Amino acid sequence: MAEVRIGGISRRDKVKIAALAAAVLAIPAWIVLPWVHGRLEDFFSGARAQLFGQVLVAILLEAFPFVLIGATISGLVEVLLPPERLARAIPRRLGWRLLMAAGAGVLLPVCECGIVPVARRLIRKGLPIEMGVVFMLAGPIVNPTVVASTAVAFTGQGLALEMTVARVVCGVTVAMLVGLGVFKWFGHRTLAPPTRGDAYGHGAAAGGSVVTNVLVHIVHDFLLLGGYLLLGSLLAAGLQAFVPRTWLVSVGKVPVVSTAGMMLMAFLLNVCSEADAFLAAAFTQFSFAGRLGFLVFGPMLDVKLVAMYLGAFPKRMLLAVLLLVPPLVLGVSELAGLVQGWLY
Repeated sequence: MAEVRIGGISRRDKVKIAALAAAVLAIPAWIVLPWVHGRLEDFFSGARAQLFGQVLVAILLEAFPFVLIGATISGLVEVLLPPERLARAIPRRLGWRLLMAAGAGVLLPVCECGIVPVARRLIRKGLPIEMGVVFMLAGPIVNPTVVASTAVAFTGQGLALEMTVARVVCGVTVAMLVGLGVFKWFGHRTLAPPTRGDAYGHGAAAGGSVVTNVLVHIVHDFLLLGGYLLLGSLLAAGLQAFVPRTWLVSVGKVPVVSTAGMMLMAFLLNVCSEADAFLAAAFTQFSFAGRLGFLVFGPMLDVKLVAMYLGAFPKRMLLAVLLLVPPLVLGVSELAGLVQGWLY
């Protein structure tokens, strides 16, 4: 029988080459693998590795329930909200559209993790992109629970009213300006709806009951954004465990630098918007503007949110958010700090 040849080399020769390569690689592997195992064992028994694990578990336990809540709302929106009804509720004037989107966070009180799947679903249902962006950025800040937690956190420092009002006003202002920028970039249009049979369209559970359709969309959204949340949480835990926080704390009350440092800290720490005010209140060595920047920037951009945005929205939309949010938050926070200094 003729020998089978593949690409000029016989199958028998390929087996011989593979066996020879395995034998050659076995010698360094026998030496290297124990060394790698020892290094990994030393690493994971260290304090930083333990901190990494603790932070990772804390972020996931804190965020996943809210992602599930957001996915549930998203599934209900997809199945129970007809696109034509959504279209009738959208104001014609741009200003009213942006205000309506900013106020929607009061009616749909979810944190920054849970709001991503809801905003994504609304945009796919026909909500103008600029409204989706404003809702996504302002919603976690105007959330009644977040407003109340901010007031409680700063009561002991006599800043409850000033910080709470400043956070809501600055957050809504930044969100609306970003929405305006997205409108100028994209124009008045929506994203193309998913095609039939797409895992995130109506075809995913065509012909099933309402409950089945809702459950299918909940599972799809949760798995999609949960994966990106896990990726972002791994990065966030690594940054918290291996980046010295003294680099940020050292900036103290230096104008602008203090605010930028606190914004960077918010980006790295990934604290939920419903609890971040208590952390910001503890940084008494920072200026009013610095702590305000922490409270406004964190719910809009952090490591895990960037990963979730990447999985939920077009790259152009993500790029607009990344380019516009940081300078706008820095500017309005410094301005609010100046106003607070003049008034008090």
